[in-house]
Amino acid sequence: MITGTVSGMVEVKPRIPHGSAQAMSAHPWRKAAISWTLVLAMFGFLYHVAPAELKPVVAWGTGGGLAFGVLFIVLVTRSNLREFRKLGAEHDQAVAAMQLGELARARDVFWRLASSTNLARLDAIARHNLAWTTMRLGDLKHASELWADNERRHGTALVSVGLAATSSVDLALCHALMGDITAAESWLAITDQRARDPLNRPNVPELQIIVRATIDCRAQRCADAARRLDEEWARCEASLVGSTLRVVRVIRGFALAADDPRNAGLAATVLANMRPVYADEFDFLGVAWPEMASFLVTHGLATRPSLEVASDPASAVADRAT
Repeated sequence: MITGTVSGMVEVKPRIPHGSAQAMSAHPWRKAAISWTLVLAMFGFLYHVAPAELKPVVAWGTGGGLAFGVLFIVLVTRSNLREFRKLGAEHDQAVAAMQLGELARARDVFWRLASSTNLARLDAIARHNLAWTTMRLGDLKHASELWADNERRHGTALVSVGLAATSSVDLALCHALMGDITAAESWLAITDQRARDPLNRPNVPELQIIVRATIDCRAQRCADAARRLDEEWARCEASLVGSTLRVVRVIRGFALAADDPRNAGLAATVLANMRPVYADEFDFLGVAWPEMASFLVTHGLATRPSLEVASDPASAVADRAT
């Protein structure tokens, strides 16, 4: 990713935010607590074996070490709270921008948060949302890399913030949209295991329905996808927010139309003359899926000119040949 020039040389932005060293650990304070516990244990041992005349000195040292440790923990906690309030407000603004379709702006904020915060949980959330906005912007490969990195970097923190199942199901969707059915099935199976944790977001089961339908469509099982979404539609409407539900309507319409050309009227009814609210709202669905790209173009849901090229059968064959 090229961002500019420095002294005549091209500056290449890394594909993964580096982040701070402390944010690499889900619970950095635990290391400090363990260290102080060991120090106090050492003072306790010295007090036990020290001669009587030295015991007061050891006792004062133990008390001073304990007081210093408590002060250290208080200062670190206050610093973390200040950082959480400041960066948390920025994160909330980025989420609001994402919901309004200002994906590039939201992505920049999430990138900056992931590159700077010392708070593992906030870092995990920012990186997850960074991957989501990257996918919605149409860079599916990069989004999958960001999610996979977050899984490796913050597996424990994702569980703590209730995003473990959401992370794996979103990664499954990303792979399904790229046509990597094997990886999509694998991450969906991981989601099935993680979904048992009550800490997960309540809409995970509905997200699993979306991913399963997408996998079925990509595996030429559109009838199964259409039937699944028809049976679970009321559940999806009740659980999913508007922007996600609009994407599901597109996938449902595609499944109906691809299953049988005679279902074109049903597909149009599902879409109900829907149009993109903002540029690129649905384009990410078709950037690596020629049949979906053609569907988006046909129904006036595409805003990216490149999708018209991707939806052309001859162009799709040429792309696969290169």
